[in-house]
Amino acid sequence: MEYNLFAGLFKRFIENDFLLIEGFYDKKEIDDKSKFVVVYKTVGNYTYCVALINSKPCTESYEILIDFIKRQSDVVFNRFNIGKVIFINIVVMERIDESDKYFLEKFSFDSENERNDLCWILEEERKQIFSGTKQPSMILNLHKIIQGAFSDRDINIEKDFYSVCENIQMKKTRVLKSNNSMITFILIIINVVVFCLMEINGGSEDIYNLIAFGAVSPERIYVNNEFFRLFTSMFVHIGYAHIMSNCFSLYILGSRGEKHFGKILFLVIYILSGMGASIVSLVFSDINSVSAGASGAIFGIMGAMLIHSVFNDEAIGGFSGYFMIIFSLINMSAGFFMEGIDNAGHIGGFITGAVVVLIYNIGKRFMKQL
Repeated sequence: MEYNLFAGLFKRFIENDFLLIEGFYDKKEIDDKSKFVVVYKTVGNYTYCVALINSKPCTESYEILIDFIKRQSDVVFNRFNIGKVIFINIVVMERIDESDKYFLEKFSFDSENERNDLCWILEEERKQIFSGTKQPSMILNLHKIIQGAFSDRDINIEKDFYSVCENIQMKKTRVLKSNNSMITFILIIINVVVFCLMEINGGSEDIYNLIAFGAVSPERIYVNNEFFRLFTSMFVHIGYAHIMSNCFSLYILGSRGEKHFGKILFLVIYILSGMGASIVSLVFSDINSVSAGASGAIFGIMGAMLIHSVFNDEAIGGFSGYFMIIFSLINMSAGFFMEGIDNAGHIGGFITGAVVVLIYNIGKRFMKQL
């Protein structure tokens, strides 16, 4: 059975968090006779709509079909105030000719417009993407999605659009994404409980009490080989301001990271980042110093979210890659202007979280190519 690029594209878009517009297709079943389907994704102030058009079964020209889809979409969008729209028609055909290239020149992009209609043509024979000179050739991560569909050879596509959507959503919920933030709340509770026990048993700012509860002490680690402190220190905090700021940050970033990465990957990021922060802090700390806190692990979540957002060109819990870059720079630089901040630990945690997710994403893409 020949691979259906049209069906493969739809599956790829749904896997990348695009949503099917209810009823916006020519027929519910996915087969060689399916002509078009429309999906969408909202990022910031823009709604990106993609009309996947299969030119093979079209008795009329695909230009007529694009005009029909535009008129239908006007009816849909007029019902809702959805802000700025970028509507991309992606036409699948065996081979492009000069008239097709001329048709693409009719489309242009103007950032001032509330709606921009664009058109790309995918040539199956040479696996190439064509767009007009007056329209952007790179939007979101669409090129990555299309190249992934080009390289696919999986012919086991479900019979209809809704089955594809349901199955992919079930897989994401089961394997990757999480519906709640249970791990985040458990970590917050552990930190608070440990802090309360410290306050009851001598105070959270007493250096001997901090060491007793597992803070990083270079002297204890080097002399007594107490390497467990690299782990326990991420649950120890120094003073009320420390515990409150870290718990608040953990809630903001952790709840988003856990829902997106899933519980297992999120916990791996948190633990490894916390230990990575402790190791870097140990290397750069004075022999008589004491350090503790969850901030290294939290910076690890920050680094993980930044790398994943940029690598996949997608937002996590409303935090885009650009937002995460600015957010990370602000938080990282703040440590250089305030006393008592373990900058080495923050940087170590951030890099560890970033590396973990970078390896995860590279491995995930490698597995898809097998």
